[in-house]
Amino acid sequence: MTTYLIGRLGQGIFVLLVVSILAFVLLHLAPGDPAALLYGPDLSAEELRAVRTAWGLDDPLPVQYVRWLSRFLQLDFGRSFADGRPARDVILERLPATLYLTLSALGLALVFGVTAGIVSALRPLSWLDYTITTVSTVLYSAPNFWLGLLLVLVFSVWLGWLPSAGMQSVRGPTSPGDRFAHLILPAFVLSLREVASLTRYTRAGMVEVLSQDYIRLARAKGLPEYRVIVDHAFRNAALPVITLVGLFIPRLVGGSVVVETLFSWPGMGRLVVEAAFARNYPVLMGEVVLVGAVVILGSLLADLAYGLADPRIRYDGRRR
Repeated sequence: MTTYLIGRLGQGIFVLLVVSILAFVLLHLAPGDPAALLYGPDLSAEELRAVRTAWGLDDPLPVQYVRWLSRFLQLDFGRSFADGRPARDVILERLPATLYLTLSALGLALVFGVTAGIVSALRPLSWLDYTITTVSTVLYSAPNFWLGLLLVLVFSVWLGWLPSAGMQSVRGPTSPGDRFAHLILPAFVLSLREVASLTRYTRAGMVEVLSQDYIRLARAKGLPEYRVIVDHAFRNAALPVITLVGLFIPRLVGGSVVVETLFSWPGMGRLVVEAAFARNYPVLMGEVVLVGAVVILGSLLADLAYGLADPRIRYDGRRR
């Protein structure tokens, strides 16, 4: 176990290093000068040169990267080009809103996706199975921004039931109910594709497991149906689902860029868009490395969860 964790951590550090190098090079090769974008085209050549020198943008890329990496290892992400504040503080201010949104979307995906997959598997080739499969295929194929616009049009514009933007009301006192109302649409839109994925994977795993002899034996023993489904069938069909959930975390963070922009949600996804338009390299680099760390952590947690779902699995990749 310890050897496995050390090996995975070593792999994760190497992957983060490669990701940071690629992101750093691509960001600096993208067209646009941060100094000109932030201070406007009225800057003289001397003033523009002075700003670039103050930010260290005139140094060669390897020098800039080594300087950034040495600061990052001390948890110093640099200073935001937009306002001079520490980039770490700018990112951490947006982190709670993104966690609030993504964890809510993950919870919705687990509840509705697993439930729909189990129900579909229990009635294979029935009208209910065909309906759930068709709906999940449509949801998986539809773009988030299109679904978001459609739901805003229906529930915000036509019906007026839910707010269309923001994390809370601008006017009036903020309450838990108000925050929940603002959360419903963005969390629902962000979770729809994951609901579809979980439904399809859960159904496929359950259909295969339910045809096994030990399931028929459990039913022949007179076990209640819910125990057969939960304790015997779903537990053995859960490994692909665990893998999928481990991949959901980075996908939700990536999807939050579109959803947070669409719903004006003040999180890290919207910050990525703002920083990209401003060529705010320190903030962008901090977010890229943070998302990369989340991806690695999600994969590691999924692997560790295998052992809980199936005690026969050992951490050298074999079964006992």
